[in-house]
Amino acid sequence: MIDKKIVVFSGVNLTVAGPLSIIQDAAERFVELYSNKFHLVLIVHSKLLFNNLLENPNVTINEYPWVKKSYFFRCYFEWVYCWFLSKKIKPFLWLALHDMTPNVSANKRIVYCHNATPFYKISKEEFQSEKKFFLFTLFYKYLYRVNIRKNDFVIVQQNWMKKEFENVFKIKNVLVAQPDFKIKYTPLEKEKNPNQVFTFFYPSFPRPFKNFETACEAAKLLKIKNINFQLLITLTGNENKYASMLKEKYDSIEQVKFIGLQNRNTTLEIMNNANCILFPSKLESWGLPLTEAKFFNKNILVADLNYAHETLADYKQACFFPVNDAKKLSELMENAINQNLPFSVPSVINNGDHFFANWSSLFQFICN
Repeated sequence: MIDKKIVVFSGVNLTVAGPLSIIQDAAERFVELYSNKFHLVLIVHSKLLFNNLLENPNVTINEYPWVKKSYFFRCYFEWVYCWFLSKKIKPFLWLALHDMTPNVSANKRIVYCHNATPFYKISKEEFQSEKKFFLFTLFYKYLYRVNIRKNDFVIVQQNWMKKEFENVFKIKNVLVAQPDFKIKYTPLEKEKNPNQVFTFFYPSFPRPFKNFETACEAAKLLKIKNINFQLLITLTGNENKYASMLKEKYDSIEQVKFIGLQNRNTTLEIMNNANCILFPSKLESWGLPLTEAKFFNKNILVADLNYAHETLADYKQACFFPVNDAKKLSELMENAINQNLPFSVPSVINNGDHFFANWSSLFQFICN
């Protein structure tokens, strides 16, 4: 360890879903590629989230569970505590993998930004139902801004976010690095039920920009035609005001099933058994369910927005619809049931300079 340069990956706020998988996959891949040259120090919420690296002699894991108690603790940790920690560790590279730029001393400083909400234009209706969400977008934009110019590089997941960062924060050192997700799943061996209802699945946490209402309105329109189907959505109505509104408004539609949030394994199992995946979200930094749907070779009905075209790339089983057009979505859902979807290949995205398609190419660039 003495002869190796030290690299720090920090992500004390990453504990669930896609964001957590980013630091897990990044750490695992970094150790595979560079354990002979660097010693990796992980600064995380809990060591138990990194069981596969606990016994690795090339990895040190420091856990700080108290940081998630409040944003006060988070800011104190990032802007005060990390300074003294970095002086002790003396890292060659500090890669912050959860949006905020910590105040540290290192040869190289890089921040990875994957929260897209600061760039969301909230509507009046959304503001009235979720004022906390509006305040959160303003607060998060401030968190992004602090220390951002002290980084050697700022990493985002897609080109549209790169343009937003360049315009809002007036910086020119933004890299685009696509998430390199490893989807670990073994399908259960069981007989298919020939009488199974045609199932649409929309897995997401109920936030205003996730646009569940367009999916539910489409189901409402499809119900009028007496077509046999079901739409599974991952909320119960108790999560927040937005979820409560959805439950109250659409609970009478028997085809809409409120199944609540599921763990990752269960979500993948439901997705594997579903006939078609819906994804009407208005805003994503990537959209992990789209990557998972591609993994299962599923038909996808998705909002016709930049993030979807970038995530799906050349996938040939996708149909795009105007993000708020429930009528068009209902038509596509009927097409899916009748097995005559008008697929279209996503638009070609010009990735430009400083684009990285996986962790390997990104690490090769930033570790030199």
